[in-house]
Amino acid sequence: MLSVHQQLQRLWCAARSAPVRVFQDTVAWFVVFFLLGAPVLPMSRAGITLVSALVIALTWPLTISAWAALLATSLQRDRQKQPIMSTAVDLFTTPFSVPSHDARLEPAANERCGVDVRMEDVLTVKKADNELSVRGYASVEAAQLTRCFVLAAVLLGGGLFGQLDWQIAYQVWPYPSLSAYVVARLAFEAYDRVRGRGGALRK
Repeated sequence: MLSVHQQLQRLWCAARSAPVRVFQDTVAWFVVFFLLGAPVLPMSRAGITLVSALVIALTWPLTISAWAALLATSLQRDRQKQPIMSTAVDLFTTPFSVPSHDARLEPAANERCGVDVRMEDVLTVKKADNELSVRGYASVEAAQLTRCFVLAAVLLGGGLFGQLDWQIAYQVWPYPSLSAYVVARLAFEAYDRVRGRGGALRK
């Protein structure tokens, strides 16, 4: 058990590091917008882009570092689930027989498809005590990643719309992207509230 002093120290460190994280994410989003063609001149346009980056940094589901870490972890997990192929020819060859879920691969089949693990180790679901918590964490992680990509697509779509040769002021960057982002973010929040209320009623 942590002492009260240690808990307060951790809370203070977290509160002190939060503005630093927001600043880093704001700078990162500003650089991303600049690389995607956001105008930096005149200075008023650069200021609007900076404000948009700040709004997105404050309301994005994950920090930039957490998003990158979760994406790398997800890609690594998917890579580990795939069988290891010995050569390119093995991509077009299959074992002679497909074993049942609780049977091991024959040695010849193992050599043919280049799999060094047993089929039962891959297909057997472990009945551990923390299975539900791990599965729930994985689902939340996948949901957060999905939302990040959806919101990124919304920002990109708004940016492409703003690149058109419009003469109306509110159809110029960053208003289309920021407006679409706010609508999508509010839709996610409303969905979370409705789903949470439905879960509470079911309980």
